[in-house]
Amino acid sequence: MNSEFIWPDIFTTGVSSYPKTKEGKGMALADANTGWGICMSGCKPIDNFGKGMAAIGVFLGETMTPENTRKITEEYLRDKDHD
Repeated sequence: MNSEFIWPDIFTTGVSSYPKTKEGKGMALADANTGWGICMSGCKPIDNFGKGMAAIGVFLGETMTPENTRKITEEYLRDKDHD
């Protein structure tokens, strides 16, 4: 079932290459939400899932549990509306 999904590069490389900008934060959050969404659809995580999610967490300075990813994303979108 993994072949039905395209995983963001962070989950295949485990390396963060996001720019240190608001847009970079948005990109990291999009990748985290995509990763959790694929897993929650019933797909088995790929081998580097944990490594990729950890790299996103290091970049954002956060723990990327599904619940925390949602919370951080909601805050980001709220703040983005005021830019």
